[in-house]
Amino acid sequence: MISFIREKMGTRWLNAFIWLAILSMSGVVFMSDFLKLFKKHGDYAIRVNGTTLCYVEFEHGIQTEKEKLAYMQQQYGDQVMQMMLASQTGFSLDPAQNVVNNFILSALVGQAGEKLKLIVASAMARKELSRKLPAALIDQASGKIDKQAVQQTYNQSVSELEKLVAKELQATLVLDLVSAAAVVGQFEIDQDYGNRHGQKKFAVITFPAKEIIAKINSQKISDHELAGYFKQQNDLKKRYWTEETRAGQLWELTQKDFAIKISEQDVSHFYHKNKKALYQEKPAEIKIRRILIPKKADQDIYALYTQAKELRNKLVSGQDSFANHQAKEVLIKQSTNTAIGVEKAAFALKADGEISPAIELPGGIEIIQRIARTPATFKGLESLRPQITKELSAQKFRKIAEVTLRRMASSATGTQQFKAFADKKNIPGKNLVGTTNDQNPAVRALFAIKATGKLTYSFEGDKLVVEGLTSINKAHVKKLDEIRATVLQDYQDELVAKAMQAKLNQVKQAYAGKKVDFESLAQQFDGALYTTKELTRSQAHEDAQLRAKRIPLDVLWDLAKVYAVTTYVTKGDEFLIGEAGISRADRSGYVIRLVDLALPAANAEMAEKKAAIAKTLKNQRSYQWQQGFIASLGKNARIETNKTLLKATK
Repeated sequence: MISFIREKMGTRWLNAFIWLAILSMSGVVFMSDFLKLFKKHGDYAIRVNGTTLCYVEFEHGIQTEKEKLAYMQQQYGDQVMQMMLASQTGFSLDPAQNVVNNFILSALVGQAGEKLKLIVASAMARKELSRKLPAALIDQASGKIDKQAVQQTYNQSVSELEKLVAKELQATLVLDLVSAAAVVGQFEIDQDYGNRHGQKKFAVITFPAKEIIAKINSQKISDHELAGYFKQQNDLKKRYWTEETRAGQLWELTQKDFAIKISEQDVSHFYHKNKKALYQEKPAEIKIRRILIPKKADQDIYALYTQAKELRNKLVSGQDSFANHQAKEVLIKQSTNTAIGVEKAAFALKADGEISPAIELPGGIEIIQRIARTPATFKGLESLRPQITKELSAQKFRKIAEVTLRRMASSATGTQQFKAFADKKNIPGKNLVGTTNDQNPAVRALFAIKATGKLTYSFEGDKLVVEGLTSINKAHVKKLDEIRATVLQDYQDELVAKAMQAKLNQVKQAYAGKKVDFESLAQQFDGALYTTKELTRSQAHEDAQLRAKRIPLDVLWDLAKVYAVTTYVTKGDEFLIGEAGISRADRSGYVIRLVDLALPAANAEMAEKKAAIAKTLKNQRSYQWQQGFIASLGKNARIETNKTLLKATK
C-alpha cells in the first residue's frame, strides 16, 4: 500500500492523503458518530474560547478513538500508522491526544462559522439528521423522525440533535469556503504534467569523496571539539540519548480462571426476555386494506380530517365499503423495532375486519382495515441453549473481572495485588520489556500506565488481558566515553558532507547564469561527466547505467525546468535506487543539470492526465490553505485543559 501511495501520488501529496484519511477516520470535525459524544453533564476536560468538552464526552471520545485506532491498525498495518504519525497532521497513537486535537479543531472551525454568520437552514439540518439517523428511527412511509424513539436512544430531543448537525454543516461550509480560495494555475498543471510524463535528459558530474574522506580522517579531532559536537547533537536532536525503557508483566485470563457457572434459570430468563428481539424466526404478518384520502394543495388539514371521519363512520356502519374506493390490499411484516405509522396502526387492530382511526401521512390521511393476522414464530429454547449459555458466560466473565480489577487498577500496588491473585490461580505471567518506539501493542500499553506498580486491563475477544508496570528506566543521555568511536565517525561524516557540499557549491556557482559546457566544468573541477539518454521516470528506474553510477533518481526528477541545476551529497550507508547501501568509503557528490525535456504529443490521454493532476494539485492547495487557516485560528485562541482530570485517564 505504501508503494502504491508513493507511486500514484508522490511524496509531495502524501501529507494531503494522510490528512484526508485522518479526517475520514478519526472524526476530526463531527462525522457520523457525533451523536454519541454530546451528553450535557460532567466537569470540563477542555475549553476552547469558552466552548467546553465535558469529562463524560472526553471519556466517550477516548473509547471511540481506541476503536478507530484498532480498526486502522487492522486495515492498514504498522507502516501506514507510522507514516501518519510522522506526517505532522495532529495524528497520534494516544487516543486521549487525538480527542484533544479533534475537539480543538472542531471548536475553532465552529467558532469561525459563527463569526462569519454562516446560517444553516433548519430544513437542511433536518434532512441531514434524517440521513445520519438509523433507519429504525425514521417512518419509512412518511419519512418523519420518531421523536420519542430518538429521545430514548440518544437522551436528547430532535431539535437538540438538529442544532449539532447544523454546527457540523456550518463547519463544513467554513472549510469549503477556505478550499474555494485555493487556486491552481494552468502553468502549474503543465509543469507538473511535464515533470511526471515527459522524457528527460540529464548531465551529471560525479565527484568521489575518497580524497576528502582521507583528508578528514587524517585530521586530529580534539576532545573539546568532539565534546562540542556531542553536546550540539544532543541539544538539537537528542541524538545520543537512550530511549525510555519500561518493564512489566502480562497475564491472559479466560472464563475458566473464574469458574463461571450459568444456571438453567438464567438461560430461560434471558431467552424469554429477549425472545421477540433476538430469536424471531418469522415476524408476525398482517394483511390490510388501505384507503388514502389525498391532501390537495392549500387544503386545510381540519377539513381533511372531517372528510376522513365521515368516511370512516360510513365504513364502520356498513353504509360504505372499502371495495367502493378501490382499496389496496397489502401485507405488512412486524418489525422488531418500535412500530410507527401504518405498521403501528395495523398491529393495534384487535380483530379481523376492524377499521383504524385516521392516520396522517405526508400525502394525506389513510384509513385501514384488518383482513387477517399471522402470529410470529420463534426459535426453540433447546436449540439456543448452548449459544445463550456462551453469551451469558461471557457477560458474567466481564462483570466479575471488572469487579475484581477495578480497585486494583486504581491502587499504587495494583500489579503486586494482581500477581498474588494470579499466583493463587496458577496463572503464569509473561515478562515485557520495550522502548517508547516499540510497535508491540502490549509494550505500548505499558507506556499508557501512569506509574510503577499500577496496572491496566482490557478485553480482547474472549480473553482478559492484564498488564502491570514494574519498572521505568527514563530516557537519558549516554556518556561520551562509552560511544566515542561512534560520535567520532558521525562527526567525520558531517565534516566530509560539508566539505563535499562546499565543492559542489563552487561548481554550481561557476555554472550559474553562464550555461557553460558541463564537460568543461567536469574537467575544471576534476569530476566525471555522464549524460543520460532521454528517459521517462519509469525507464530511469530500470536504467542499468544509472544504477551502476548510483545516481539519485528522486533528485533527478525534482528538476522541472531545462537548464536547472541541483546538487546532492550521499551519506554513509545510504540506500539508493533499489540497490545495496552505499558504504562510507564510496560516497560521492553530484552536480546535476536538466538538459532537455520532451513532452508527449497532445491527445485525449494527456487531457485526462492533466485533469487528474489539476484535481490532485487542488486537493494539495486546499489542504495547505486549510492548515494555514486553522493555524491562524489557533494562534490567538484561549485553550484550557483540566490537567487533573486528563491525568486521571492515563
